[in-house]
Amino acid sequence: EVEQTSVKREAVEKGSCRARMVTFTATDGTKFTSREEYRSYEMETQYTFRNKEGESLRKMPGSTQGQPFDIADCNNCTLEVLDYTDMVQIDAVTNSKISIA
Repeated sequence: EVEQTSVKREAVEKGSCRARMVTFTATDGTKFTSREEYRSYEMETQYTFRNKEGESLRKMPGSTQGQPFDIADCNNCTLEVLDYTDMVQIDAVTNSKISIA
């Protein structure tokens, strides 16, 4: 599984003992301390076209890197996923052009 993340270990001082905190950094720079929150955020922001109206959206080669992709609730859009993906799920899309390549 390939994830676009940088994981940093930061030392946190607590009295005389040191605890390690793992930080997950999303593609857009948003930081998380929970892996689950990080993964949900990345899926929604990087691997989803959702609630779009009259837009042209494109994922270029190298941008999905085999991750699943979700397209939902789009109307009058041109949507292109031009990278390999594990699967694509499409729900409630109307009057739109979709290219998966």
